Amino acid sequence: MSDKKPFEGKERETKDGAPMDNPEQFKTDKKTMHEMFKEEQTVDSLPLEDLKQEKAEEGKPRATKEDSSSEEKFPD
Repeated sequence: MSDKKPFEGKERETKDGAPMDNPEQFKTDKKTMHEMFKEEQTVDSLPLEDLKQEKAEEGKPRATKEDSSSEEKFPD
């Protein structure tokens, strides 16, 4: 068992780089979990924002697609 203490958001440090340049794909300037903990570096992250959008779209099967996570990640 690991002797890690519970994570608190206030412990996250700011980092250099683009706000979307992180594996968690959140718009943030904080360090990612992958950068903070060595054991997380071998874990694939799930793009939670993409999953939230897909779930919302599945709830409206007859509606047209209004937004895209790609547009947010890669603006013109």
